[in-house]
Amino acid sequence: MRERLPPNLTTLLVDLDNTLHDYEAAANIARRELAREIAERTGAPENDVLRAYLDVCAVEPDVRDASGLAMRRRRVGATLGRLRVAADEAALVQFLSDRLCAAVVAFEGAIETLKALSAKYQVVILTEGYEDTQRHLFRSLGEVDNIPLIGTSTHHVTKRDGSAHRYALNLLGVTGAHALMIGDDWDLDIVGAARASMPSVWVSHGRALPVYAAEGPVGAVGAFVEISSSLLT
Repeated sequence: MRERLPPNLTTLLVDLDNTLHDYEAAANIARRELAREIAERTGAPENDVLRAYLDVCAVEPDVRDASGLAMRRRRVGATLGRLRVAADEAALVQFLSDRLCAAVVAFEGAIETLKALSAKYQVVILTEGYEDTQRHLFRSLGEVDNIPLIGTSTHHVTKRDGSAHRYALNLLGVTGAHALMIGDDWDLDIVGAARASMPSVWVSHGRALPVYAAEGPVGAVGAFVEISSSLLT
């Protein structure tokens, strides 16, 4: 893979969720604990609460929230509305945020690798979502305050069409020829980077390369920590 990397590489855009940590596992724990908390506060059956919350999350309105916390409050409020119960929405949002951050665990060696890369390259986290909640989650993984983070929803862009990658490159003042996207989501991180005319490395977690891939990455690694062999030696 090393010979396929940009020869004058200066900048790394790194995905957060499911690249540096297992977001789905943490989110499932936090959702279940939120359902249990709402059930205890309102008397609604826990499984009904969880089902209502998941249904709310699955059908998002065609509006933009002011922040990640505002989005969570809207979801919690809509869940309570479906159940026809009342509770302190702000307290429940804080409960959910705290439980999610407590549940996240970085993949082995991921944060150490990220810090080592940041000593050699300009490293920026490029993540789907709002910057307030994603930054809070990112900080839960370790001492990463010196690494900037761009949340796509905050800037009304998305990785899917490459607009998030282009936004980040423009903000940093670099071109795609001098940057590299590293992420686990094929459509968002890899295809999106290709649409922004920048190369990428896919964190496969053992998955096979998609057979429909029109724009392949310059390489693939099984886990984020493995990128160090190509970028740090």
